[in-house]
Amino acid sequence: MQFSTVFIATILAATSTIAAPTKNNAEEVHQLGKRVAANTQSCSARDNGVSSAEYTVTIGEPFANGVGCGSLNNAILEAGVPISDFTCAPGGPGADNTVVTFTNQQGQSKQINTAFGTFYPMVNGGFNCPDF
Repeated sequence: MQFSTVFIATILAATSTIAAPTKNNAEEVHQLGKRVAANTQSCSARDNGVSSAEYTVTIGEPFANGVGCGSLNNAILEAGVPISDFTCAPGGPGADNTVVTFTNQQGQSKQINTAFGTFYPMVNGGFNCPDF
């Protein structure tokens, strides 16, 4: 009996420490994401239900305690891209990247890329978020 109790407790402790991060701890998720070089970007999107897509944009610019996050959110909205679930968090070791996630309606990658390119003109080659 004692062995099985210790065994079960050990298994539970091990699985709880390696459990995948959830959306509720978004900052941890971003910090575990891939790092991009300075002045570059990586953008991915996935289908998120009826006519919507979820985007993750990693930008090779320092997070700087999120000083530009509110302005970036406004720039995206002003570009005519209605978004929801906007997050902006540090990425990579030392917060040397900025990671932005959001959901929007499909078919607006051109506007998304333009908004990010305007806000981050130093990114070489602009932004290439895919269309859905």
